Amino acid sequence: MSIFQTLPGRSVLPGLLTVLALLPAGASAQDLDDRREIKSLGLCRGCNLENTDLSRKRLMGIDFRDANLREVDFQNSNLMIAMFQDTTIEAVRFDNADLKGAKFDDAVLTRVSFNGANLTGATFDGAQFSDVDLTGATLCNTQLPNDQTDNSGC
Repeated sequence: MSIFQTLPGRSVLPGLLTVLALLPAGASAQDLDDRREIKSLGLCRGCNLENTDLSRKRLMGIDFRDANLREVDFQNSNLMIAMFQDTTIEAVRFDNADLKGAKFDDAVLTRVSFNGANLTGATFDGAQFSDVDLTGATLCNTQLPNDQTDNSGC
């Protein structure tokens, strides 16, 4: 069932408002398609989420590989086992997010904040860090870019 089909006596308005709530001002039709795909399929591979507020969302297991993640707010979101491999992540806030088991392998992270995030079991194999803030993050069996495992938060 698409969001535009209705059951007898039901309105499409709540579903449409949910999709539109994910959109930043001035979003394009492609951006709308990307957000629909996240919501319906759990996919955002190669999608454009620039300047998007995804704070306090449940985004477990979403595939963000090769996505445009510039100036995205993931604060307080549940991103357990999400995939960010080979992604350029710039000016993004993951503060207090649950990133248990997330994969950032070969990602490029610039001006990214993980302040207070749970990075238990997360991997950053081959990732490049530039101005990355891990202050207060939970690091337990976390594989950092320098091939070291950090267990300081276990």
